[in-house]
Amino acid sequence: MQLHKSISRFPIYIFLVLSIWSCRTKKIIPLAHGDHVEIDSVYKQIFSNEDIEWFSAKAKIRIEDSKGSQKAVMYLRMKTDSVIWMVIKKMSVEAARIKISPDSMIILNRFDKSYEANSMTDLIELFGLPADFPILRDFIVGTVPTVDSSKLWKEKLSDKGFTFRSMAGDVVVDMNFDGHTGFLVSGQFYDRFSRTGNWQFSEFRKILGRHYPFKRNYSIDYGDNETMELKIDILELDIDKAYKLRFEIPEHYTKLE
Repeated sequence: MQLHKSISRFPIYIFLVLSIWSCRTKKIIPLAHGDHVEIDSVYKQIFSNEDIEWFSAKAKIRIEDSKGSQKAVMYLRMKTDSVIWMVIKKMSVEAARIKISPDSMIILNRFDKSYEANSMTDLIELFGLPADFPILRDFIVGTVPTVDSSKLWKEKLSDKGFTFRSMAGDVVVDMNFDGHTGFLVSGQFYDRFSRTGNWQFSEFRKILGRHYPFKRNYSIDYGDNETMELKIDILELDIDKAYKLRFEIPEHYTKLE
């Protein structure tokens, strides 16, 4: 599997971009097995998420698809209202640099000395999934996706926890919250093109009063027997620390159409 082909695909998908949160000085929070949390605390997560302005992170990633698997390290910085910036390294060598804004995405391929530039409209037409910046941002941050309950809202309560179904952009999402901790532990999505995906969160850490999963597994089914899985291990995190985001297209790079 060629790394640059996988890199150029997964930033587009809201479950394969990255969900980066961790803190080296915080303890991992185990899932409890005592009393149930109140449903109002889960509602608060869904409808009252607090925003941050900046974050940066480092994570080990592993991507698997029908052509094989690749391991890499990702460095990610984001100004949450305007830009997502990523660097992918293989064996400490930069393989790709990615910049996503609300209206476009650019990928620099260091190995090929080439680049791709697409509008979000192009990405919607090319991949069939909504390339919506707020959705990408929510899943990178690792928080509950911003949903529109006026379009769809269903809830199911059980001894194990709470399941909610709603809409994030044009995607139907199911969100499963642990009944003892109130943590978002897994979920599924379904788009209008019959593509499906799921995610699992574990090893939660408390950061600035909120809990975030330290390990994340994602999978997506594109249809036509094509699937992809992404595994993430978080290493480092800085919150609300502003950065200069270097991103220049070298003159000698070839533009890929």
